[in-house]
Amino acid sequence: MNEHLSGEMLSALADGECDPTERRYAHEHLQGCPDCSRMAEQFAAVRGLVGALGPQVAPESLVVTVLAPPRTLRGTVAYALRGPRRYVAGGLTAAAVAISVAGLAAPPQDSEPPVEVFVTRHVGVNAGSASGGEVLFAVSGR
Repeated sequence: MNEHLSGEMLSALADGECDPTERRYAHEHLQGCPDCSRMAEQFAAVRGLVGALGPQVAPESLVVTVLAPPRTLRGTVAYALRGPRRYVAGGLTAAAVAISVAGLAAPPQDSEPPVEVFVTRHVGVNAGSASGGEVLFAVSGR
């Protein structure tokens, strides 16, 4: 038996959730595998510690929250817009609308400036440079 038992199998064995065939296979494996035997003992120890805790009472707020029906989209939006959050949501909405309108109202930019502008700027910037050797190619007619 060269493969180890899975953690799920050891947990089910400790909890008594295995059917007779699985239980027999696990016990046979545990007879010859010290690593799995050690893990099975640890699972049993944890099971014993949890069992010793006894029943616990959940707080009412947790029970109400867990058992509450899931919110609908309308309920989620209503919750999000309750109290001071509605001012934040309104401000963000107004800002988004303003940015959109400003983007639509701005004049369209030319996609590329004319080549003459590049030539003039390049000559104006590099006219006084002592480095020399710079060559500028202007291509006309696209």
